[in-house]
Amino acid sequence: MLKRALFYITCAVTLTCGTIYWKQIRISEINLTLPIQTKKTASSLDTLTASDLQVNAEEGQFYTKKAVIRKETIFCTSFRGVLESISFESDMGNIFCKNFHPETISLDGNIHISSPIHHQLCLADRAWIDCKEKKVSLDSKAPNRVLFQQDAMKMSSPALTIQENEIRASGDVRLFFEPKETEQFEKIFINLVPKK
Repeated sequence: MLKRALFYITCAVTLTCGTIYWKQIRISEINLTLPIQTKKTASSLDTLTASDLQVNAEEGQFYTKKAVIRKETIFCTSFRGVLESISFESDMGNIFCKNFHPETISLDGNIHISSPIHHQLCLADRAWIDCKEKKVSLDSKAPNRVLFQQDAMKMSSPALTIQENEIRASGDVRLFFEPKETEQFEKIFINLVPKK
């Protein structure tokens, strides 16, 4: 475990360690890339760059191929995670923390969300997850649509909000998938889509 270690660096360096506490957010399996001529403690650095970052928090587990941590925000690429009963992955994402706990998660690009417990599957272009309110807001960039399936029910719309047992769709809402949407959905969720 590495905590408040003092680094004296005269050239760029990558430090690999088992677990580090970054301002009390537990981070494990991390590679720290520190800037040239840094002389600060790990807990006082303004910005931290990490690759293959795994964050374990009470709220869930998150993994990203590359991350930049600034204050209480983690900017991620190739982002995936588990939050209670929801699994997700996206091209990019941000974890916004308050008092060192994830409060809001934003996802952008090629978003796949699944909740096996609730039998829900979803595709979207943008998403916002409110950890406190347990609310997921999904959005699409035209001509794409948010595709949502729960058991046999299908929904295609420009935007969708899920909170507890309530699903709200807005815009041009269809309760079926076009053939192209069905193909896209089944290709991504090949093992999760209920068979006919």
